[in-house]
Amino acid sequence: MPEPTPEPAKTPASEPSKAKGAIVLSAARFLALITQLILPPVVMGILGGPGNGKVAWGICVLAGVFSGWGILADPGFQEGGLAMLLRSQSDKDEHNHADVWRTHLICALGHALFALGMFALVGAFYQDKDLKGDTFPIIVMAGFWYGAQVILSVNQQYYTATKQFKKMATLNASNTLVGSSMALFFTYLRPQPTSYIFGIMVGSMMISLSSLFSIQRDEYRKGHGKFDKGLAKAFVKVGIKGYPNRLMSMIAGSVDRVLLGSAVSKESLTNYDLSQKIPFGLSDLTASVRQTIQADVAKAHVEGEHLFTRAIDRYSRMSLAIASICILVPCGFGAPLLAIWLKERAYAGGAAVMLGMAIYRTMEVYFTCYGVGINAAKRPELMYPPIIWNSGVTLFATIPMVRAFGIEGLGIMNALIDIVLLVPFAWYMRRVLVPHLNLSDHLGKTCAILIVAGAWSIGAFYLMRLEFFRHYAILALPLIPIFAMLAGIFIFGLRLAPMPNSIARRLPTSMRTRLDA
Repeated sequence: MPEPTPEPAKTPASEPSKAKGAIVLSAARFLALITQLILPPVVMGILGGPGNGKVAWGICVLAGVFSGWGILADPGFQEGGLAMLLRSQSDKDEHNHADVWRTHLICALGHALFALGMFALVGAFYQDKDLKGDTFPIIVMAGFWYGAQVILSVNQQYYTATKQFKKMATLNASNTLVGSSMALFFTYLRPQPTSYIFGIMVGSMMISLSSLFSIQRDEYRKGHGKFDKGLAKAFVKVGIKGYPNRLMSMIAGSVDRVLLGSAVSKESLTNYDLSQKIPFGLSDLTASVRQTIQADVAKAHVEGEHLFTRAIDRYSRMSLAIASICILVPCGFGAPLLAIWLKERAYAGGAAVMLGMAIYRTMEVYFTCYGVGINAAKRPELMYPPIIWNSGVTLFATIPMVRAFGIEGLGIMNALIDIVLLVPFAWYMRRVLVPHLNLSDHLGKTCAILIVAGAWSIGAFYLMRLEFFRHYAILALPLIPIFAMLAGIFIFGLRLAPMPNSIARRLPTSMRTRLDA
């Protein structure tokens, strides 16, 4: 099958807008990453030093995991609402945008209230030996925290659909800064894990509600939308197919931390959480790319199979290349990064955990691009097979891997989950979602991107084990952008991925022609 042709050129106004949106979002997320890196050592210091501080931080991490489980109270309003909201921006969609937004918001608020009731019910019966008498208030606060995140998510979806990326960046940055500031303030006043959780909850609610009021004011100026029961049913019809996906995603994404914190120790959970915080934060930076392509992928799906296939092929390889340069390569320098950041609190095997999680997070960016296409096609059930694999391995292999290899085993486990999945996943997507994809060419370039970036990352990992860098960790920092830049030169120079148009347009014509993938 011939290789898909490059995506048609954008109009001069649209491509810069999307590029600026990605840059602004990335800047906001970078600020959030810095805040998230500063917060744990400070909070652990307030809560009791290296030893007791780690146990207390583990409780805070567990509360955050609990809050995420509220999504299971959603029968499909958020997922279906996002798909309909994106499609409502197309001229070919029959639904009124104002009605879709109004219905989406009311459904989200309703399910958030229902989730809060479920949290209170669980809190009344669940007990944790480390939480003691604070179990109920912590779980209820996790419920309010989840409600704030639901409102935040709805606001983000609105800005994504309407391509208001600067406002989304402001929302994301404000949520992180205000939430962290409130958490630090209340923890300082009363050094308890409950104070930290309360502060995060209050900060998130403040930002989410203020942003929602701003959106509502703008919507009322355009015209009043109305709640449509038919649309609500359509949301559930689309979203309910993804309910098993959400359940298994929660297992895949959090059950390792629940098992580690409950069956092993809160200190082990803290070591695991801190060792993966940098790859997680860097992965969050690349989420800006995904958010800026959602509307384009949804539009391509409406316009036809061939354009949809070209969009998935282009954006998945481009996103993987960016993730490889921004996540995988820097995390090869895990040992000096952890030593500089955490000092005596750094876990001895943290560099290995960071590298394994960097592989996992990098490949998840690639898989998520297909997820964007699946949402656009309103077929969430297509993700069942890969997510069953991910959640099944995580559920049954977490404790055996920890017992066999320590926390480092979780880094190995997560890396292998996605490495083994790559080829079957691409073959499966070609069969069910993008039948016009040139599979051999696509897979060949995808694997080559990972090999090139992986070589630079693993090389850095072993280089950092030299005695010199153990004593002078700070001298490793200038090497990070050099290694990342060299990996990018190889990836784009070998035409393994298309370079973003906003960057390619600034290159000389001869170079742009050679780099055009």
